[in-house]
Amino acid sequence: MASLLTDFLDVPLARVLRAKEAKMGKGEPAVPNVPGIETIHLLRAKDALAMRRQPKTMAIIGAGSAGCELATLFARAGTRVLLVETASSVLPREDAEISAIVGRALASLGVEIATGAEILEAINATGAVYGLRVRCGGITETHALEAVVFATDMDAPGPRVTLTSPEVASVGLTAAEAKAKFGGVLVGRCDVSELARAAAERVSVGLVKVVAHPKTRKIVGCAIVADRAGEIIHEAALAIELGATVDRIAESIHAGSTWSEGVAVACKSVSHRL
Repeated sequence: MASLLTDFLDVPLARVLRAKEAKMGKGEPAVPNVPGIETIHLLRAKDALAMRRQPKTMAIIGAGSAGCELATLFARAGTRVLLVETASSVLPREDAEISAIVGRALASLGVEIATGAEILEAINATGAVYGLRVRCGGITETHALEAVVFATDMDAPGPRVTLTSPEVASVGLTAAEAKAKFGGVLVGRCDVSELARAAAERVSVGLVKVVAHPKTRKIVGCAIVADRAGEIIHEAALAIELGATVDRIAESIHAGSTWSEGVAVACKSVSHRL
């Protein structure tokens, strides 16, 4: 995507994010407790999506779904993006392995990621430039920025979809959550690059991860990072709703050369030994 556009937000991803933001409702989280934050023009996600001029530099506070989506959009448009998160990874609600893949994808777009970070101060400098003093990994730096966005996720039931590149989609429990809840867990995996569809479209990065109960083998969670992840996740969501086992999904016929084959492959990979 070119970095010089007459209306850089008039792109498909921006339109989808605007619709998604509107659907989430009007509730907004409180302003972060940062010294000096009240002196700057702090944008919300919806405000960032309404901008008509592309900022050269931007900080996004919060690397959840909304923050990672905005980072993807603005970085692809050519903005230099700093993504700040207090947790130890981007998408902290998601499976750790999935989050790591997204972190690498964002970095490949040029996003500077500061996880495990603390914002010490916001500074209103002259000439519509802001400063953000951030401590990360024992190092404190002050970043000069044209825009600062506070992007915090709102809880929503059902499958979660994050429109990064590649997409992320998840439903139910992560492997860590299932292990803590049931005292054990079964995990099935499919490297998306092994699918025929991925070879045809020259896709080398992606993962489908299925989580099942250690005794009943019922699917209790699924996480996907891949093209069309938001479309694929609904099979896993329905399986959870119906109490289906990994064996039932593995035995179901899936059309060849499709992304959805990844769910069946992941279910087949689950060991029968409990």
